[in-house]
Amino acid sequence: MAYKNNYSKHTGRRRVGKSWQMAFLSLHLMAWGGLQSAQAAGETVARGAKWSATAPQHSAGSEQRRVTPQVKGKIIGIVVDETGEPVIGAHIIVKENPTLGTITDADGRFTIVTDAPQLTLVVSYVGFANQEVIAKSGHEVAVIMQLDSQVMEDCVVIGYGSKDKKSLTSSISSLKNDDIEQLARSASSVDGMLGGAVKGVFSVQSSGAPGAGPTINVRGITSPVPRERMNKQSNAPLYVIDGMPHFVEDNNLNPLLSISPYDIESVDILKDASATAIYGSRGANGVVIVKTRNGKKNEKLTIDAGYTLAIGNPIKEYKPLNTAEFKQLQEEIIQETLRNVRENGGGLMDAVTYSAIGMFGNLDATLDPATYLYKLNAYKGLRNDAFGSVSTNWNDEITRRNATTNQYYLSLRGGSAMSNYSASFNATDQQGLLINDHLKHYGGRTAVDAEISPRLKAGATLSYSATSRKSGNLREGFEEGLTTWRMRPDLPVRDARGEFLRFDATPLYGIPIMSPNPVAVKSRKNNFESRQFMGSGYADVTIIEGLKAHAEVNISTSSQRDRYFVPSYAQALVPAMELKASLSEEDNTMTQTSLNFRLDYNRTFGQHGIAAILGVGSDRTYYQLRTVNASDFFNESILDNIGSANTYLPTTDSYARGGLNSTYARVSYDYAHRYLAELSFRSDASSKFGPHNRVATFPAVSLGWRLGNEKFMEGQRHWLDDLKLRLSWGKTGSTNVSDFSYLRYYTKGGRYGEKPGVWLERNLPNRDIRWEITTEYNGGIDFSLFDHRLYGSFDVYNRTTKGALVNSPYLMESGMDSYTSNLIDMSNRGFELELGGSIIAAKDFSWTTSFNIASNRNKVLKLNGANLNVDMQDLIVEGEPVGAIKGYRVKGIARSRAEVDKLDEQARAKGHMLYQNALGVGDYIVEDVNGDGRISSDDRTVIGSPQPKFFGGWNNTITYKRVDLSFFMQFTQGGKAIYSDIALDLASTLGQSITRETFNNTWTPDRPNARFPRLVYGQYNGYNRQYNDRMLYSTSYLRMKNITLTYRFPANLLRTVGLQSASVFAMVTNLFTITPWPGLDPELVGSGIHRGQGADADPYPLSRTVSFGVHLQF
Repeated sequence: MAYKNNYSKHTGRRRVGKSWQMAFLSLHLMAWGGLQSAQAAGETVARGAKWSATAPQHSAGSEQRRVTPQVKGKIIGIVVDETGEPVIGAHIIVKENPTLGTITDADGRFTIVTDAPQLTLVVSYVGFANQEVIAKSGHEVAVIMQLDSQVMEDCVVIGYGSKDKKSLTSSISSLKNDDIEQLARSASSVDGMLGGAVKGVFSVQSSGAPGAGPTINVRGITSPVPRERMNKQSNAPLYVIDGMPHFVEDNNLNPLLSISPYDIESVDILKDASATAIYGSRGANGVVIVKTRNGKKNEKLTIDAGYTLAIGNPIKEYKPLNTAEFKQLQEEIIQETLRNVRENGGGLMDAVTYSAIGMFGNLDATLDPATYLYKLNAYKGLRNDAFGSVSTNWNDEITRRNATTNQYYLSLRGGSAMSNYSASFNATDQQGLLINDHLKHYGGRTAVDAEISPRLKAGATLSYSATSRKSGNLREGFEEGLTTWRMRPDLPVRDARGEFLRFDATPLYGIPIMSPNPVAVKSRKNNFESRQFMGSGYADVTIIEGLKAHAEVNISTSSQRDRYFVPSYAQALVPAMELKASLSEEDNTMTQTSLNFRLDYNRTFGQHGIAAILGVGSDRTYYQLRTVNASDFFNESILDNIGSANTYLPTTDSYARGGLNSTYARVSYDYAHRYLAELSFRSDASSKFGPHNRVATFPAVSLGWRLGNEKFMEGQRHWLDDLKLRLSWGKTGSTNVSDFSYLRYYTKGGRYGEKPGVWLERNLPNRDIRWEITTEYNGGIDFSLFDHRLYGSFDVYNRTTKGALVNSPYLMESGMDSYTSNLIDMSNRGFELELGGSIIAAKDFSWTTSFNIASNRNKVLKLNGANLNVDMQDLIVEGEPVGAIKGYRVKGIARSRAEVDKLDEQARAKGHMLYQNALGVGDYIVEDVNGDGRISSDDRTVIGSPQPKFFGGWNNTITYKRVDLSFFMQFTQGGKAIYSDIALDLASTLGQSITRETFNNTWTPDRPNARFPRLVYGQYNGYNRQYNDRMLYSTSYLRMKNITLTYRFPANLLRTVGLQSASVFAMVTNLFTITPWPGLDPELVGSGIHRGQGADADPYPLSRTVSFGVHLQF
């Protein structure tokens, strides 16, 4: 019999840190010295097989070690890990007599002297599963320890601690190792892995731009109105990364981009108030806790390396009209415009209409000096000289085909008996789907934990990332100007001199303006750079058994510099204005610090288990923003820095400081693994509020009943593994308000004579402003059946928010323009269901699956007299969900003059002159919703909601021997949005194109059954292009999010080249999407939260990618 020699050249790495192991061993010997029957050091955990039968064979060149002879009255053994390395300091206890035991020595050996012929030994060590082995006196036993992966899978990270999944009383969803490994291949950040993969988490990827992250929402909207000066919505969850809290919404930086998905060990989403209340003011929208990977104690050095090449193309593209179709469109607009002139204008047209038609058509008209209107004489068709001879596909001109993304990943992990460590590096080089768009990202992370003494443990984590993106796009969410499908196709990209061609936009603006074409616009020289650093350190001190003191400090700094350089060729040429290149630079920096001190108590007394924490925390935030603007550069191609400008515009420099002081506590009780209870409390004091409203308290309570452990269920345990009922209640809060809204302060003003001046900030202070408070009830059930072959959970919840903050307009005469107060009440109700299991579990073939579906019903309960600004009035309607879509209901299209006259006659009977202003044949007939006999803005009503009724995902993994096939589908159902491109189409602007959804689907005498009204230049009838239910489409979709094929190489082959494991994979993301949405993609429209009815003008397309990758482990 033999085992791997600790001193052999093959295992020499174990010598690193052996002094730590010996120190650890000596400490354990001292601690165990009081055991009345402790014998020689040396015990380990085992599977129970004899060493000769289970030990790995020694490799060539390793030393042979003679086995200790069998001695009667003694049990001799050795404990090793799965690689054959000795486990030093493992605890061995005799089950029949717990006071009898020992620990393993430096070679992993142990000896127990006994008179009993046979004993049951319990072997334990941190990071390994406990083992029980029957050992006979006079025989040697070998124990092979296995890493406790199941314990890791069943451990859930909660607020300020962790917990066994079976003892949870709150609603928490998790992503663990296997899920993360699969999803990490298609995600650039942690939040990109959540959509559809976790029940109750609604994810919207509203931009396909490089580095763009999704919008995450947990259980609906609690803050209906966005904060002033914020570009992001106010309902993002709190992210806690290795103990450091982050709000993604606090600025334009996403802290999750600093961590590679491959570095993630677990992601736990706290959803109900009993789970999130421990985070108080930051927990109302859920908490996403991210735990990064680290080495394990006694883990040999492991090196992971990976590379992925992805090739991307847009999921769907606009198909602009060609030149022949464009000319057909212009002819239709002119014909319908002139028909309207004859029927409704008495044959007269204004100068703007006359000029626009004359640009493209042979128009014969004379000016009437009495009315200054032009009288139509004749129209003789299109002017051939008004159109070019080319047929340019502007979408092709700005789209990059086969955009590549290269991703690199390298990590090192390991540990000794007293410490563990990890270090990683990741890099991404990504081409955007649009021209002149390229992102580079680098990130690194290192972590170490060490047992400095038996009572003291400490550790630290550092991470740094840098991102640079060069792009012709403005920041996401801003309209880019003329979209590719609206640009006329008969013009080339460049003129005869090789310069970017401008097009005549006079029909659009009514004045002579020459606008840049889309390629020129995308050729702007913008640069976005960001840097992020995160550092944390902690120390744990064991005071007495079961009582530990914990202290941690966290710091995070992030900086971003956005540079927007717009050359003259990308600007509109306006009469009497000189073209000058412009430069705008924004620098913002945010620093966050967090200090926490707490006491952790955890003890078991018979069948009673008690766990408690008591802590205090202090968080500080510092934010600074500086902007510089300049124009007029001598050379736009080279001298484009700020120092080369001749004109400097006003600059801004602002900063803000904020703080949060907290006290928190939690007590958990477990009786006989059947009855569970938890009580938590937090008190927060925020600098955002005045002295009288600064402090808020957030209590929570939850109960659990593990019904499956009751004695009356013993007869069902052959098929029932676990059954648990949960019930919880709690309060959380939100500080969705700008800093110091309760104070009046000054800001920069104009000049008073020769001296600079200041004026009062125009937001009227409110000393009574207070927290948004959300109360939530949650009930749930968790179950596991048939030896864990089938599992699931179901939750129902009801959360109510009182006093949501609103920044309302104020009387301008007062000198103020806004006022912040707590006014809106709203609710979110819903359910979440998850089902999963192992459908097939054969020796060489397996199939596992999981499915989740959720529903959330949001409702504005009361406005309480809230005076909303114009942008919010349509989105927030009492009795409707936030983001409600208001518009007109269309009865049909007027097909004859007699039909119009009949409606006008009915209107006159009710005292009105007309039923609908400027209604003609071919126009929409709008429904009189309020029944007053005429159409006005009062007839606008709620026609839909962008929030889906249901959403979820379906994940599958099929394995045959060394081949894995996994596919993941995501879906939403029931949401609606306005396809706002149609409103642009119906503006009927001459010289511009339209979408194919509208082309040949507008009313003409030859198309009486068309969906859309006639195209008339000048928009005499505003109702045709006002938002209505004819522009409303479903945003429901079913998407194959990714499908992956993986091959794992055989271990015996890998050992010959020094590898532990190796795999290659091929993956396709966004393979197909089934949807009725006519635009580029329903997900790009977003959820409608604070985006209203869907601003889908020229969104950045999502990508369908084909990826190939390799993963190696040494």
